[in-house]
Amino acid sequence: GKKISGLDVDADTLAGFVSVLHKGAVLKNAEIEGSITLTGTGSLTYAGLVAHAKGYVEGVTNRASVTMGEAATCPVYAGGLVGYLSDGGSIDKSFNYGAVSLQGTSSGTTFVGGVVGYMKEGCGNVTNTDNHGDVSCANSKCEGAGGIVGMMRGAKVEACDNKAAAVTVVSGK
Repeated sequence: GKKISGLDVDADTLAGFVSVLHKGAVLKNAEIEGSITLTGTGSLTYAGLVAHAKGYVEGVTNRASVTMGEAATCPVYAGGLVGYLSDGGSIDKSFNYGAVSLQGTSSGTTFVGGVVGYMKEGCGNVTNTDNHGDVSCANSKCEGAGGIVGMMRGAKVEACDNKAAAVTVVSGK
């Protein structure tokens, strides 16, 4: 696979190495190091190695941190690998080692996960994928935080393991 070092992404809405991985697209056998910072001033905010995945992620290792330190004016979905997984998107045989940390406030619900922030009904599966990065949500609207997934609806997670030292929700519901 390919290794990309020194990634430095700073974005308002779709913060990631890949903003949108469209249906039928594949991100495979890559290792990413660096940082992804979310400012969150758009109508919906996704952050992760892939901000919004409708395609297939396989054999990917993320070592980039995913952070939001300021107030967001919208809902926030953040994950180490994928912020928002929908429309048949799936993840297999991948790893997250980057910390996922959301601070501040948002005007909408916030979900944060070591692998995926939010899995929408109708998305594919997350399989054989592990999280090693700490997850922290100190956001006033944090409604879901998890080592693998922050929130999932009608989706499936199999053979995944959370090996993070901590999953912390400091403030929220």
